[in-house]
Amino acid sequence: MQTPEAFGPAERLYAAVRERAPKLAVAIAHDDETGLPHVHVTAGYAGPWTVRWKGGRYQGRVLETDPWTRLPHDPGEAAEAIVDTLQTVDASQRP
Repeated sequence: MQTPEAFGPAERLYAAVRERAPKLAVAIAHDDETGLPHVHVTAGYAGPWTVRWKGGRYQGRVLETDPWTRLPHDPGEAAEAIVDTLQTVDASQRP
């Protein structure tokens, strides 16, 4: 059995989002150029958010042309921020 310390930042964020919002679509993908993992999170009409680990903290954006938004370095706190944002956006965009 692997311990939580054996997982990298992407895996810890994935687990934290799944724990807080199991109905959200969450996936780990790898950057085509760097091969580094990042997390995609989608909630209904909102997203997908792409979240990466850089400089000791999580960063997220919706479009490739968007600037990266700073998120907390703790995976649980980052997951809370992502879930809150996506659920708010999803609710506001529903017909």
